[in-house]
Amino acid sequence: MALLKRKVAPKKVTKPVFSSHWLYTLYLAGVSAIAVIVMSVNLGILITSVWKYVLITEQEYVLSDRAWEVRQCSEPDWVKEEKVEKTAEEITACEEKATVSVLAQRSINLKETFIESFAWFAVFWLLFWFHYPKFLATREKK
Repeated sequence: MALLKRKVAPKKVTKPVFSSHWLYTLYLAGVSAIAVIVMSVNLGILITSVWKYVLITEQEYVLSDRAWEVRQCSEPDWVKEEKVEKTAEEITACEEKATVSVLAQRSINLKETFIESFAWFAVFWLLFWFHYPKFLATREKK
């Protein structure tokens, strides 16, 4: 019965040290600002890629960015220091194959850009979403 009569000292309520410090507010503001900047850059990359795909036709893309792949089809082959000319059929087949390859590479690059931009945007949106409300709450407390 002596144990039941013992008085228990009240627990000390400790205030979180870091959450009330000015460095915490600075940290939240910094992460929020960086998140906004990175989201803006990746959104710009995404929009630019879409407009490049919409405005630049396949023929323009082949003739501008990757023209060397198609041009090399008309160049002669070299076998043991001898120049071997290609026939017209070989050149046409090679150009068609190079054009298909170039357009496939364009499609792959576009998809990779979309995926990367969206992934980076999503990651930094989550960072912003978790940090900015806490930043506002700490600013209101002060």
